[in-house]
Amino acid sequence: MVLLLSAIGLFLVGILIFCDTLGKFSSNRLKSYLRICDNRFAGIGIGAGVTAIVNSSTATSVMIIGLVNAGVLTLFQATSLIMGANVGATVTGLLISLSSFNIKYIFMLLIFVGAILKLISKKKTITILSDFFIGLGIMFIAMEVMNFALEDKNLRNFFSNIFGNAHFPFYLLLLGVLLTCIVQSSMVALALLVCMMGNGLVSLEQAMFVIMGANVGMCLAVYLASLGGTINAKRTAVIHFLFNAIGAVFFTFIVWTFSNILITPFERINFAWQLSVFNVAFNVATALLLVVFIKPLVKLSSWLVPL
Repeated sequence: MVLLLSAIGLFLVGILIFCDTLGKFSSNRLKSYLRICDNRFAGIGIGAGVTAIVNSSTATSVMIIGLVNAGVLTLFQATSLIMGANVGATVTGLLISLSSFNIKYIFMLLIFVGAILKLISKKKTITILSDFFIGLGIMFIAMEVMNFALEDKNLRNFFSNIFGNAHFPFYLLLLGVLLTCIVQSSMVALALLVCMMGNGLVSLEQAMFVIMGANVGMCLAVYLASLGGTINAKRTAVIHFLFNAIGAVFFTFIVWTFSNILITPFERINFAWQLSVFNVAFNVATALLLVVFIKPLVKLSSWLVPL
């Protein structure tokens, strides 16, 4: 258990360094892109693009709350951007899937390349690039440590007790929410689930429900970021929660009801990509489902967070 917790901590450090360096490259320019989103579909596209660059939907959502707090964005604009941010965040999940292939060793070596660059140059651009390599390398090393930790017999028994007879979707959904609230990253939850699937500790169907819950759990950090802001900043955080919660509950019912039809296509994909591809499909489907309900979501948030 100690090794697994250390691996999760290491992965968190890696993803924080990775996301931080991506944001440093063009943070001011990204903020300017966020402002031009009067059209809901353009907003989704911009939100997805910015998050794919920053590699963190939480970072983008906090950035959006900051712009709403400053009066730069309206709630309508912020809602479409949040929908796009969830889609853009799935890029990291696809990157994580590479940990199941031999190419992972090349990514691991990047930590050595980054360390050398950091030692030989003090230029700002080189320093940021070296941190980028180090963060990426740490993520892949952490995944390898997770896989190694999950070979422990006691740890396997622990997860078997949790997931062995856990087939009720909303129990699994709640597990995903709690896991992400604790580790404060849906990508950590996804990385852990990918490793657990590879070790036969959880099925694809179980992992699907858990990862949908993980999307709801990541709302906590965004809500906390809004507490010191204006009423509209708090409403933005509520919209972020409503979007993720509605999507998770709706598609939990869909996957549960039509599991035989919906799970089979994902099982035909290479094992390493199954959960990451589902995560992409789930977030895209949620955005498409709720894009026409942006105004009702804004009204509901205003009712839940009155003046």
